[in-house]
Amino acid sequence: MELWKILVTIILLQVAFFSGAILMEHSIKSREATYIPITQERVEKIYIESPGPIETTSLTIYGVGIHSNEETGEVVKFNVTRFSGKGEVMLNIDTNSYETDFQSSLRNAKEAVETVRGKEFTSESFSIQTSTPGTIKGSSGSLAAGIGIYSLAEGKEVRKDILIMGVLHRNGDVGPIALLEKKIEISEEKEEIKEVLIPSSQCQEVTSNRIKITCVNSLPEAFNVVTTQ
Repeated sequence: MELWKILVTIILLQVAFFSGAILMEHSIKSREATYIPITQERVEKIYIESPGPIETTSLTIYGVGIHSNEETGEVVKFNVTRFSGKGEVMLNIDTNSYETDFQSSLRNAKEAVETVRGKEFTSESFSIQTSTPGTIKGSSGSLAAGIGIYSLAEGKEVRKDILIMGVLHRNGDVGPIALLEKKIEISEEKEEIKEVLIPSSQCQEVTSNRIKITCVNSLPEAFNVVTTQ
């Protein structure tokens, strides 16, 4: 074999080993899915198995996803799980890939919960899994994810008849989202949904004859609505 081919092969093997070592160290394999921490890069579908903590408590909370054509969408379930860890947010990579804006929004959601609670997560981590396969992007689901993390941390149950939309900032404020009117239309099609939370800054933009629309400014405000019957 020519010398340059041998050198290229050695370099590729080193890169593959190094990359795999990083992912193996930080991945967690539960009984049903593989999770890795949010990163600065776009996370693709990859399959890794390594020892890790066992899941403890979980809940399901609802948001809305819009398809790439911006004409159709669906109600999305966020399955949020809490387990022993070091304050990471893990993503299921068996069924989805994640754009960096979605990853950043989850990081912000966790930090917002820490800000509101006045303490950091040092002995527990959280995993996020969505019900919709494919590539996940955008930040409008961060309020739903934040409420899921907050509820698990506080040991609170969440309502099953409410849908949540909003960009959750690190300071706990709720910001506006895109395509709000379309998302309200999709929410109305789901019979089980009786109420929708939206950012207060967009309260005048939409109405509904079937579901109650509640406007919120902050994570604590949204948390009180979602965890109160």
